[in-house]
Amino acid sequence: MEILIVDDSVIIRNKMAKLLSDIKAISKVYTAEGGHSAYELLSKCKPELILTDIRMPAGDGFELAQKVKSEMPQIKVIFYTSYDFEEFRDKAKKIGVDHFFNKWKETKNLISTIVDISNGNI
Repeated sequence: MEILIVDDSVIIRNKMAKLLSDIKAISKVYTAEGGHSAYELLSKCKPELILTDIRMPAGDGFELAQKVKSEMPQIKVIFYTSYDFEEFRDKAKKIGVDHFFNKWKETKNLISTIVDISNGNI
């Protein structure tokens, strides 16, 4: 499975890329610093999953998720953010975001969910 990580923090992108590259079922990890560069990268790579932050200066996660879900609905989208996602939950559900995780509290749950997705269990 190929994954695209989208986050304006290079530290977060690198940390997640390292964590995810250690999962056997993940064949390739791509990274982008914002929604605009991530969307452009989609013409070169075909990830099955996009892991994205919500608020980023170079194109936000909602904009990216909306484009992806309308044009490539087979790609799963996970929001991984430090923002209080309760305020974003309804909007994310309408767009079709598959999962929501808090960056600072739910990394283990996120990794578990990604493993389940890569194994075809979700």
